Amino acid sequence: MDQSKRYCNLALNEAELMAQGRHVLCAYIFKPKAGYEPIATAAHFAAESSTGTNVEVCTTDDFTRGVDALVYEVTEQANGEYLMKIAYPNDLFDRNLMDGRAMIVSFLTLTIGNNQGMSDIENAKMHDFWVPPAMLQLFDGPAMNIADMWRVLGRPQVNGGMVVGTIIKPKLGLRPKPFADACHQFWLGGDFIKKSRWWPTPCAGPRTKPARPSCSPPTSPPTIRSR
Repeated sequence: MDQSKRYCNLALNEAELMAQGRHVLCAYIFKPKAGYEPIATAAHFAAESSTGTNVEVCTTDDFTRGVDALVYEVTEQANGEYLMKIAYPNDLFDRNLMDGRAMIVSFLTLTIGNNQGMSDIENAKMHDFWVPPAMLQLFDGPAMNIADMWRVLGRPQVNGGMVVGTIIKPKLGLRPKPFADACHQFWLGGDFIKKSRWWPTPCAGPRTKPARPSCSPPTSPPTIRSR
């Protein structure tokens, strides 16, 4: 389905968009799969990143169309790749329910999350992005930084090195013993394991049931819980 009439506006000017400050601007390098037209593919990418649906729905109105992500440039590069620039309206991005702050997770979900694995794109990666100053001020930054990770891991507080973490998958259907074995294998070279939203206790792997790996890890790295 060609969505370029709705999700492309090549007449938009980048300098004017930046001066108005109503959009987050993202640049990508992408390569359409063989047989797919670049403008239509870019429009599909923008649709998947914002208000697009696979079918026409009755809930789409003028306000919904007003927050469409818009492709405003597609320029051919080498090796069949293209530079694509998309303007995301500020109102597309969710705010924190508690304090109204902007959230980096919403930015990442829209700009590089929903558009991955599309059938008409061979590959795509973000090249650069720009956030309006007023929008940028809504981000208060993370409560912790890498120095806190170094402290928890017992490392030096300056130049404590790279920290490697993971989430054990799959979340569903994984019993305690395979989970413990997977943790052990990771801890042989990694630092921490983040729980994948495991606040409840799954029937297949009740958290009340103790499980130990085949052999204990050499140290006792922390398990970081989701907030």
